[in-house]
Amino acid sequence: MERAEDRVAKMFANKVILITGVTGFVGKVLLEKLLRSCPHIRKIYVIIRPKYKMTSEERLEKIFKSALFDLFKQNPSSHQQISQVFAIQGDISATDLGLSATDRFKLLSEVDIVYHCAALLRLDESLKTSVLMNVR
Repeated sequence: MERAEDRVAKMFANKVILITGVTGFVGKVLLEKLLRSCPHIRKIYVIIRPKYKMTSEERLEKIFKSALFDLFKQNPSSHQQISQVFAIQGDISATDLGLSATDRFKLLSEVDIVYHCAALLRLDESLKTSVLMNVR
């Protein structure tokens, strides 16, 4: 019988994935798990808003420098997998996710699977803002 991990890796082979919320806990863990367990993913796009005077790309680099990705730092062959991850500047709380027209077209035409991991965690935020951010 085929192992469950092999079936999952097979399902993700040659797929393009989009992840929102990759700077948060769930998004980081999902990204690491996909990279570690599904080596034949074609491409992963992550929507990251610029913040703290850092570009989306710089924030993605910071994620890869975290302890969660230590296994990748120890294995030179894993750099190929990391090179398949691309930061897209956006903001999920904005209209059309704050994407440029070019990036929006790219995502619409390429992405096979979407993981929405972004969330507003402030408990004192208005219900309308929380619904717009977490659900819409």
